[in-house]
Amino acid sequence: MFVDFKKYVKIGLAKSINIKVIKNDKDVIYEGSIDDAPQDIKDMYYYKVELLNKVTTYYVYTDDYLATLDIDKLNKKD
Repeated sequence: MFVDFKKYVKIGLAKSINIKVIKNDKDVIYEGSIDDAPQDIKDMYYYKVELLNKVTTYYVYTDDYLATLDIDKLNKKD
């Protein structure tokens, strides 16, 4: 399930869940328990989230990558 595209809060605000963090739509930079994640992962703001099975997937983006995206198209509701 895709949940909107906008800048949300820090990943580290979640507790006791298994997560996967994907940077710029391609690189998995962390996978495991949120409680065991390095602080730099917890401090990242996420833009997209997918709630699938028992893993919550967070998508984070660099400013350079965001500049290449059509944000209006991503926010469009079907």
